[in-house]
Amino acid sequence: MISNRAQEVSFSFNESETIGKRLFKIRQLLEDMYKSTGEFSRSWVAAKLKGTMTYQGLKYMEDNETEPQRLKAEALASLYNVPLSVLYANSILPLTSVIGTEEDVHLFFEKWCEAWARPHILDPQAQERLKEYGIELPPDDLIEPEYDENNCYRMDDISVEFSIRVYQRNTGAKIVDKTIYGQTEMSKDDLDVLQELIRQQVKLVSDYYKKLKATKGED
Repeated sequence: MISNRAQEVSFSFNESETIGKRLFKIRQLLEDMYKSTGEFSRSWVAAKLKGTMTYQGLKYMEDNETEPQRLKAEALASLYNVPLSVLYANSILPLTSVIGTEEDVHLFFEKWCEAWARPHILDPQAQERLKEYGIELPPDDLIEPEYDENNCYRMDDISVEFSIRVYQRNTGAKIVDKTIYGQTEMSKDDLDVLQELIRQQVKLVSDYYKKLKATKGED
């Protein structure tokens, strides 16, 4: 076990669940993990977020499954060590995060790197750890993949990374190329579903932009 308390957890919420309900489920899981110390109880959370979230406000949000203000949601997500994508995702696909106190999550990633000689895929300090431990990873295109008995790529243990590239339309020059969500474990059976969900969302935004542009052109 990498850490005595921090855990890597996959969250899968029903699309109809409110942000308040998702936060409640996450806090319940954390409270159970830290039962011996009392951390992540309502009173502990309220004390940690004094000035942002009161005990009564947290209780009301959880009991009534209401939508918290964005600032409060961000504060709770940060305290619980979960990305906002877990709270606001509309996908049925599970999202993975390492949760626990800030100290335990840091220890989890540190011990993972020591044990496996490379950073965890969710480690926000991955690049720093590579330098710290003197680890040199070959470029992706130089790593030889594994094959199955049919001489096809093995797909039983995969992760997916999401990047965004931005181009100037008039020159075709690429001006942004960055990772927007680091590698996360996924089943090969979910890839088609994920691709379709992304296509739908991109088309939605694209259609909206085209209509907006057309409307402005008519003015």
